Parts: sequence; structure tokens; C-alpha cells
Amino acid sequence: MKKTAPILLLAALACTAASESARKDGMKALDPKFSKILCIGDSITDGNTYPALLRQAFAEAGYAPPAVVNGGIAGETSGQMLARLEDDLKHKPSFVTILAGANDMAQRRLPAEEYGRNIRAIAQRIRKDGVPLLILTPCPMTDPERDAALAGYIEQVRAIAKEYGCSVGENNKLLRDARSAGNNPLEGDGVHITYEGYRVITRGILDAMGFPQIPVPARVKNELLPGLISPWEFKLFTKNDPKLTDELVASLKTDDSWKTFTLPDTKVQEALWLDDDRQRGFAVSLPELLGKGGMYVGVAVVTEKKPRPAFFNTGGAMKRAWLNGKQIYQVRQPWGGWHAGKERIPILLNADANTFVIETDYTFFASITDTNDW
Repeated sequence: MKKTAPILLLAALACTAASESARKDGMKALDPKFSKILCIGDSITDGNTYPALLRQAFAEAGYAPPAVVNGGIAGETSGQMLARLEDDLKHKPSFVTILAGANDMAQRRLPAEEYGRNIRAIAQRIRKDGVPLLILTPCPMTDPERDAALAGYIEQVRAIAKEYGCSVGENNKLLRDARSAGNNPLEGDGVHITYEGYRVITRGILDAMGFPQIPVPARVKNELLPGLISPWEFKLFTKNDPKLTDELVASLKTDDSWKTFTLPDTKVQEALWLDDDRQRGFAVSLPELLGKGGMYVGVAVVTEKKPRPAFFNTGGAMKRAWLNGKQIYQVRQPWGGWHAGKERIPILLNADANTFVIETDYTFFASITDTNDW
């Protein structure tokens, strides 16, 4: 208790401050346990659609919107989510949701008992911190055999929720009901979720949190995420160009062969989830600007009046990044996900000019924020 008391005190003070701020702005204060929601999951979470809908739903209902931290990584199983749980919990969430099972079933046909062991270990660890956990039942699948096998996963979820006092989000049932009503919530691959499916998932989360009266938005109203870095100078580096090293980056100079790339990107995307990302600040049209056949290297200069600590936030397919000639980021293995803020790297900005250099595939997100809680 001696070790946790100061943390609990700080959390209480922060919640009190947030409540006071909400009242001043004419908003209703949320229960402090919902002030920072961590959403753990796979690609269904990594795309950020239901976390964004959830935050917007509270805002449109007049509540001070919570911080919603995306903890999704495309392709992950429940075992991989368990393995990285400590990294997720560094965000100090006040409430956690988990949606797992698609890759356990589609990739590995994982037995229900093994799936249950992973989810149970996650619930046990989160309960250790005294944080409420909402477990979402896995999404249905088009493949009949796999879909039928998910019944075992759902049984495990219910048993674990009862054992650890967790809430259950009726994700599977609500999505099945939508499908029976003629509103197919699944994409053509039979695993991923349509926009309407994401609205159903959000409905289930709000219900399980105790907010059945809050409507789910029809579409996310996207705004630029804070601290977006822009403009950039970009060049396509092919196999004929030198490989980036710290020495090369330190001496890198742009010239007329580089092209200016300003964010937000104006190239509207056909895929709704990708256009959501574009509106939030992702670069999505580098191939149209520079062509294909290599890696895109970008240079941006950020000017500060005085030195200050900050966070450099990555997203999309960024591979490496340097600040003032020093490498600060390399895409991690296993992959850290897609969403904006998948990595939030502490940095120190100098007074005057700060030069960022990035190496990326066809899309990226890069921002600077004061905290990692946006």
C-alpha cells in the first residue's frame, strides 16, 4: 500500500481537476474510472474506429470525453496481447477493454482452453492494479466451422468475467443480431468489421459501461490529432540511393529534387477507415506524389523558443526516425501496430530549429505532444 498510495493520490487529484474543468466548460463529468480507457485488441481495434466512436459518443452526449488509448496491434493473438500487457499498462488506464479471438481462431485454431488461459492471465494482472476490465466476446466469422468454434471462446469469456468480477460486452450477440436483421457487419474477408459493425461494437461497449442512453454516432467526426508535424520535404530513395546511416542523416540536405508534402493530406481515400486516418493527420498519398519502388525519406524542421521535453508519436508504416541527427525510433519487431500513437517516444527538443528525418513506407503519422495521454 505504501508504494501505491502516492499514485492513487495523484490519480484522485487529476480526476478532481478534470471534473472541475468539465464543470467550467459546461460538460458533465464522467465517473473517474472512465477518465482514461485503454482498448486492447488486434486489427479490429488497431484501425481506431470504435475507440474514436466511443470517445465521440461521450462528447456528443455532453460528457467531458475520456482519453482513449488504442492498444490494438493487427494480427495479434490473445497470447501476444498477454505478452505485451505490461507495456500497455504503462499508460496507467482507469478502465480497460479487450477484444481478442479473431487471430486465435483464424490463424491458429487455438483451443478454447488455451484462449481462456490467456484471457484469464490478463484479467488477473489487471485486477492486481484494481482497474475495471470489460471483456468483449469475439466477433462472429463468415466461415461456419470457425464461427461455431467461437462458442467455446465465449464460454471462456463468461466464466472468466464471473471469476474476476469483469463486465462482458455482448459483441458477438449484437453483431449476429445485426446480421440477422440484414445489416451485415462483416467485410468481404469474413473476419474484419464494416463501419456499421463498428457502430454495433461501440453500442455494446457503452451498454456494458452503463450508458445505454448514449447514442452511437453515425460517423466519426475526425479532427487533426494534436501536434501534427508539417510541412515535410520528401524524396523517394531507391536501391540506387545510399542506405540511411546516422552520419548520412546528420549531413542530409534537401534540394530541388525533394518535394514539399504538407499535412493534412488532401487525397480522399475510398476506404472509410483510411480516410478517417487521413483526416486525423496520416499521410496517405506519398506514392502519388513521388512514385513507387523504394522507401520515402522525409525531412521536417520544428522550431522551439526554448528547450522542452515532449513525446514523438508514430503511426502507419514509418520505419525509422531521427531527431537532430540521432536515431530515436526503429520499427519494432514484432510490429507495434498501425494507429496514430502506436509508439510515444520521450524526446528533448532544443531551442531554435529541430530537424526530424523519417524513413517510411507508403503511409505514416508523426506528431509531437506534451504528454502521452492524448
